[in-house]
Amino acid sequence: MAIGHWPPGFYVVQAIWMLLFGPSRVSILLLMPAITAAVAAVMFLAGRRLAGPWWAAGAAVVFVCVPMVQANTGMVMAESLLALSGLLAAYSFGRYLETGATRPALWFGVWSLATILVKGNGWSLALLPLVALGITGRWRKIRDWRLWAAAAIVALALPWQIATMGMVGNGWEAPWGLSYVRASLNSYVPALTRNLGFAILALAAFGFLCAFRRRPDQFHGDAMLAALAALFLCVLLFHAVVPANLDSRRLILALPPLLLIAVHGAAWLGGRFGARIAWGIAVAAGAWFALRVFTIPQKPVDCSSDAAQVALQISLGPSGRLLVAGGSSSEGAFVAEVARREKRPGHCVLRASKMLMDSDWSGAGAKLRYSTGAAEEKIESLGVAAIVLGPVESGGFPSVALTRHMIDAYPRIAGNQCPSKPAAPARRLCSAMWGRAGRTLLPSSSISAECSAGQSVPVVQTRLGWGQASNGNE
Repeated sequence: MAIGHWPPGFYVVQAIWMLLFGPSRVSILLLMPAITAAVAAVMFLAGRRLAGPWWAAGAAVVFVCVPMVQANTGMVMAESLLALSGLLAAYSFGRYLETGATRPALWFGVWSLATILVKGNGWSLALLPLVALGITGRWRKIRDWRLWAAAAIVALALPWQIATMGMVGNGWEAPWGLSYVRASLNSYVPALTRNLGFAILALAAFGFLCAFRRRPDQFHGDAMLAALAALFLCVLLFHAVVPANLDSRRLILALPPLLLIAVHGAAWLGGRFGARIAWGIAVAAGAWFALRVFTIPQKPVDCSSDAAQVALQISLGPSGRLLVAGGSSSEGAFVAEVARREKRPGHCVLRASKMLMDSDWSGAGAKLRYSTGAAEEKIESLGVAAIVLGPVESGGFPSVALTRHMIDAYPRIAGNQCPSKPAAPARRLCSAMWGRAGRTLLPSSSISAECSAGQSVPVVQTRLGWGQASNGNE
């Protein structure tokens, strides 16, 4: 958990889900496809107003099959929930533009607030009303008290944002400026092409032509189309300007409106050239997506569970301290696995990246706190029962190098005596590797737990060979 860097919304949803269905790995992983399915359902509700149920169903199916959505559904990440609440906000604003009623305006405020409290990217919705009003030319709505009431609801997120701005900014990887805008567009536009294909993007272009005509036409839901177009443009603009980092999964919030705009473009073609032409183009776009874009993600190899089991078995007792040294993902996975396997209070897991070095959120500017000898003294004073060496992300972490050097230089580290024969190392092999989600890993060896003669603390060692990315869309 990183409350402060991230808002509490996603954590609250996870907590409610686990209270209902249990705090197991299976339970929390089922939450993610449930959220993705909910996004598809809301897409269907909005899409049938734009182009009818069949087109809406097609857009929902394509969304579920988009490679980056599939990858995100297999991980416990906030983007799917962000897409759900953001789409509900845009849908509510579209209903407000259509009816002028109070309830949808207030719901827009509520869903926008929820989106912001899921992740800071939700602030992209702050510009949605202005962009949507600009598309439709309904500037008189700017004086409507309902719109300002919605803005007051959104403003409730400001205290949290102001209080945590220092923590959030610590994770930004680049300065503000045109150079970041160019870099982001050079990253995000190709990512959209890889994940949707040229044919779907061409249909979306027709949909945008409909949205920017600024006058009602034969298609019901012109205001809804404007709200969806505004959502897509605001998300793209926000991520092009705010220098968080260049990660394609941030575009997941933009995919539902873009796909709905695409099916509206198909419906526009049907109204202009006939249904057969429209369906033919849609089938061609679907075939392009299925043959050139769609992939079945490979199941990542992840042996954090095996590493945790070995470490707990050799740590001599139901409690004590374990030190894990690896990349940020592998350390976090190990902590989660230890917590999942035992009742509290139990073992205390110390993360080398937090205890032995200082860095910003992204790991930049890393600086070791201790020399090798001082680190050994620190481990001795803490009474660490076992050390886990995990795989490291590209570039490596100084804390991992320090831990390895400490083990080599000081084989006698304090702790309970290791239950091995003094004549030779005691080695236990596991059958899987410990890796990072989203990758295809090529195991170079197994996990081993060993303790040499004269060494007090057993070391759980994981060695890793990286393969290629599972789908090439990261």
